[in-house]
Amino acid sequence: MIENTAGQVDFGNGYITNTVTNKVQVTTEWEDKHGTVLKDKVTGDQTEEAGSFDRYRFVETQETETGIKHIFEKLYTTEWVDEQGNALKEKVEDTETKEHGTIERYEYVRTEDTPTGIKHIFKRIVEQPV
Repeated sequence: MIENTAGQVDFGNGYITNTVTNKVQVTTEWEDKHGTVLKDKVTGDQTEEAGSFDRYRFVETQETETGIKHIFEKLYTTEWVDEQGNALKEKVEDTETKEHGTIERYEYVRTEDTPTGIKHIFKRIVEQPV
């Protein structure tokens, strides 16, 4: 709420001040760092909490002319698996995908897109008897 002085009246020996309380409407917005809207704007007499969204991390809250904007960044999952889909390393969730790198006793085969990021696929190196 914002209070403003609506007027003063001089009665000769002093002033009487009338104070009027105006309800101000503020807008809360939710977007990712690229401006993609994550949730419809909400307008009311107070701002809304940032909350959370699947696959996104909260970054900051910015002031706008009409209220606030909560900014989030998208998270991607990088997986390292063998050809049968068995995990070779812990999944990593971050704002960027990770390189395939190297895994002892495995050779890199290919990278596939997944709904949440990427999957690096490796093949076990079979050692030949001497």
